[in-house]
Amino acid sequence: MSGFVDRKEFEQFEKRIDDKFKTLDSKIDDLPNRFNDKLQIALNSQLETFRKESKEDKKSIITWTLSGTGVIIALVSLIVKLFF
Repeated sequence: MSGFVDRKEFEQFEKRIDDKFKTLDSKIDDLPNRFNDKLQIALNSQLETFRKESKEDKKSIITWTLSGTGVIIALVSLIVKLFF
């Protein structure tokens, strides 16, 4: 066996290398689609989290407002009873 590569063997290597480059090219071409999908999923998840947080904030604001109003009314009525 000599240290040289014959034509048939060279063509096989060339075909393998070409196939690997085609695979790499197809994966590189598919990257924008994958990133777009992942970005869309992440944005939807973040939007859903934001909606839940804003809903909870709205509930707590309403609760505090009603509680505060009730306390103020109770204090005013107590003051009115004491002085009048």
